[in-house]
Amino acid sequence: MVILFYGSIVPALHIYHSDGSASSLWTSQHQIAGAVTRIAVRDNASFIGLFNRLITAGTRYDRIIIDTHGAPGEISFGGPTFNDSWFRVQRDLMGGNSFATAGARILFSGCNVAEGAAGWSFLTEAARCFLVGVGGQATGWTSVGFASPFSGHVFHLTGNTRTVHVDGAGQVLRREGS
Repeated sequence: MVILFYGSIVPALHIYHSDGSASSLWTSQHQIAGAVTRIAVRDNASFIGLFNRLITAGTRYDRIIIDTHGAPGEISFGGPTFNDSWFRVQRDLMGGNSFATAGARILFSGCNVAEGAAGWSFLTEAARCFLVGVGGQATGWTSVGFASPFSGHVFHLTGNTRTVHVDGAGQVLRREGS
């Protein structure tokens, strides 16, 4: 299915941590169906700058994949972590603007980002932030992942995914996963 937005194909956005490792090279090759905008992020400051540019650029994405380091309830691009509090503040700063389409899907493939109560809180606040005004879903893993040198995919051999669905006002519609 092709989604149109302002007369053009809506691409997926793939943000990945580029730390110069073989793992980041494999991750940059992550196979994603359809049109994909890939953006390498070297550190936390780059992610913050990118986030702000995406809000003002006006391009919208139907899928947002974030491949980086994770821990229960947080992600990192090699420095201090981004947790539920950071996303809550960002949402307030965004002024109701989003770089996602209505019903967009976000995937955090970092290790065990969705684990425990902190994981639920992270997914909820990240969904409310990324999907302000449009609604959609955010998904993360409860386990450690491994990058495949063959496909670029991050595999989670154990654990489950958790998903939070929100409406445009940020209200949680449902949660899936254990």
